[in-house]
Amino acid sequence: MRLASNEWKALPASVRCIPLRKQQQPSPNSTRTFWYWTSIFRIMDGLSLLRELAAKGEAPDTIFITAARDVASVRSAMSLGAVYYLVKPFGFPQLQERLRAYRAWRRELASGVSTPADQQRVDSLFNLLRPRITAENADAALPTTMTKVLETIRNAARPIGASEVAAALGMSRPTAQRYLSDLERRSRIRLELSYGATGRPVHRYCIRES
Repeated sequence: MRLASNEWKALPASVRCIPLRKQQQPSPNSTRTFWYWTSIFRIMDGLSLLRELAAKGEAPDTIFITAARDVASVRSAMSLGAVYYLVKPFGFPQLQERLRAYRAWRRELASGVSTPADQQRVDSLFNLLRPRITAENADAALPTTMTKVLETIRNAARPIGASEVAAALGMSRPTAQRYLSDLERRSRIRLELSYGATGRPVHRYCIRES
């Protein structure tokens, strides 16, 4: 399923300097969600951009799409009001789920601005931002190649290692190991260590049972 073109709009690269000088462009906090694509980061990184906007009193809701995995970056993004923090690689369904959750959250906020919120409504607003990734669509949330690696592990008759995955999918062993390590971090597969004649541990993987 694709997002309709009238649901989201990407701002052109010509507005990438918006935090540095004022331009006649729609506010990021308007009804639609506007994206500042990667061209903006040639001027400053995402965290610096948010700090610049916050200093001007203009802090838009933000979804980080990044390869930065360090906790310091995550903590900084959270403190600056990031709504979501998506670490690459990820599947399109993950982004789609978060965009739709964000849209529902904004609509719910707008629908009761003048009404005092009790604890139940406060909890409901926070819960709206939590992605609803179920067991059935969890595989679809993975990048394509990662899904193939997962299927290779799932279809194996026994735990297998990076060399076997690489041979089955026609990729290099380091690439296969990178995907396997990522799947283990996501708790999709389990690492088993076995020791060969040299005494060095051999890493093999199998599906993690829920």
